[in-house]
Amino acid sequence: MDDAGLFGAELDGAAARLQEADDRAQQLQVERQAQLDARTRDTDTLARLEARLVALRDLQAKVKAAASAYLSKGNAAVAKDDWSEF
Repeated sequence: MDDAGLFGAELDGAAARLQEADDRAQQLQVERQAQLDARTRDTDTLARLEARLVALRDLQAKVKAAASAYLSKGNAAVAKDDWSEF
């Protein structure tokens, strides 16, 4: 084989390796994007759960305050010292 044939074979081999490298890089980019999408979904889910937790804690505090107010102000029980009349 002459020099031109060897040079052509080397170019063909280099082009094939370059194509393989490009294909692998594209595959890695697709995999990385899938990982980022999954992380984004996880982050969004976590944010929604944290918001619900805050809302539930706020509701719990309001119920506790309402129950406390009802028990201290809305109680119709007779005081201990008022039982002497009966």
